[in-house]
Amino acid sequence: MSSEKAAPAILICNPDSKTSSEISKCLKENNYSTVQVHNGIEAQIKMSKQKFHTVILDMDTQKHTAFEVIRYIKFNSPSSRIIFTYENQKLMDELNSDNDFAFKLGIHFVMKRPLDFKALLNNIESNNLAQSWKNVKKIADVVNETEKSIQDEEFTRIAINQYAHSELAIFDLYLRIGQNRYLKILYKGCSFDNNKIEEYQKKKVEFLYFKTKDRGIYINFVNNLIEKYLDQGKINKRELLNLNKGLVEKYVEEIFFKGLNPELYEEGKKLAENLYRTIKASKSLGRYLDQFEEEEKNGTSYIFVTSIFAGAITHQLEWAGPVAHKYVIEGSLLHDIGKIKLSEDVRYTKLESMTPEQFKEYKEHPLWGMQMLAESSFISEQVRQITYQHHEWVNGEGFPNGLFGLRIFPLAKIVSLAGDFSEFIHEKKVSPLVAIKEFIADRETIFRYDSSCIKSLITSFIY
Repeated sequence: MSSEKAAPAILICNPDSKTSSEISKCLKENNYSTVQVHNGIEAQIKMSKQKFHTVILDMDTQKHTAFEVIRYIKFNSPSSRIIFTYENQKLMDELNSDNDFAFKLGIHFVMKRPLDFKALLNNIESNNLAQSWKNVKKIADVVNETEKSIQDEEFTRIAINQYAHSELAIFDLYLRIGQNRYLKILYKGCSFDNNKIEEYQKKKVEFLYFKTKDRGIYINFVNNLIEKYLDQGKINKRELLNLNKGLVEKYVEEIFFKGLNPELYEEGKKLAENLYRTIKASKSLGRYLDQFEEEEKNGTSYIFVTSIFAGAITHQLEWAGPVAHKYVIEGSLLHDIGKIKLSEDVRYTKLESMTPEQFKEYKEHPLWGMQMLAESSFISEQVRQITYQHHEWVNGEGFPNGLFGLRIFPLAKIVSLAGDFSEFIHEKKVSPLVAIKEFIADRETIFRYDSSCIKSLITSFIY
């Protein structure tokens, strides 16, 4: 846990060997591994053989231009971050006439030469923060708990029974004791004291708190932990689902807080892979989900349950293989992203209480979500279509386009059913096992969904 890990490799593509060498020297002095190339063809060859965390690409690149290299990255290495460098300000102004060219191309950071190496390092290091837990070093254990006055908006919380930890605290951990008042109970680098957490549970403490800036670190840590448990098979299914649930909630919060970027999307793909493996290993998800205590409905728990049932339905469909399964879970995680653009009075109003004007706005969120994802080159078309069509019903009474049966994207039919069933569970305030009986008994409701999906949902409860 405390051992040093090699920093991610960085590809430098610049036609000027002197500039390239200066960048490489700066990065190597800060323990980064670098590879230098001087034209676009060499860059593509290197990327075909090695994975790079970051590509520092200069506008003047030739023999496959910088934009051809960007296109290659988009389709072959979408998780690689692009730092775009330039010298010609006039040409850059022409490119950036709409003030949005970098975002549309998937460029993460633009820098003018000569480069500010401190700014370059800050950008690279800030985007490697999520994996910093791997390099946490042991410090002397701090016994005293310290009260701090910190603004509430700086924190995120997690249910104490969902918090995942390692041998060392990967960041500072707090309890909330009042408005803008917190008690620091664990310090980054100290041995994790599980007995202390258990004592707080006995005192009916429900939540632990950590800084929102550390949420990305926690997401990456838990994703890796779940993968480790799945590889070893050393954890029961209920605990595994509990870990996944906490992870999904923090992941969705991070998307709504920071927006979707390539690193976060790659994290979501790994999350989807872990959920897929969890579902595949579980004979009956209904039984495990039934064991969860009743909780207040919130958007993130809804997305978790939707993802689980969408995955369970897909697992039972004969025509759906592992690739379709992962697209379904990715789409389930992102399908409601368009709600970010809803006005607050619509976002927090129940459907049955909406005015006609509010419902008209609400029906726009699938389109808005698809448009948001379309702006990101690293999002697959399958996930975009799930997002766009997740409210369509096979009887043609859904929205936004009132599509019938075969005109609806097959994977969207799965998420449509899973989402509506999750909503049904929350609205009725019943367990999944009770809910499925009521849900399929309503013939008017059943005709909204693909019959094979309904059959697969029912089958996921049999054990």
